Amino acid sequence: MKVFEFKRFMEGIRFIGSVARVAEELEHHPDIKVRYTTVSLALQTHSAGGVTKWDVQLARAIDLLGAKSVSGTMRRSAASGAG
Repeated sequence: MKVFEFKRFMEGIRFIGSVARVAEELEHHPDIKVRYTTVSLALQTHSAGGVTKWDVQLARAIDLLGAKSVSGTMRRSAASGAG
């Protein structure tokens, strides 16, 4: 699980929109949890029972989005688990 923290609620929501567009392109979707200014993303391929190359590919794309979508208004932290 990866946790992204934003200064404002709408920054997190815009980030989720960006993640959703990439997920649709890759046809692989994360589990998303929103708690005010905190967005948590979990990746795993349920049918495979764990993390696959598809999860790694999506995680890399999400990291790129996180790096450029909010330019300095976000703090990332890796939580327990893959991602």
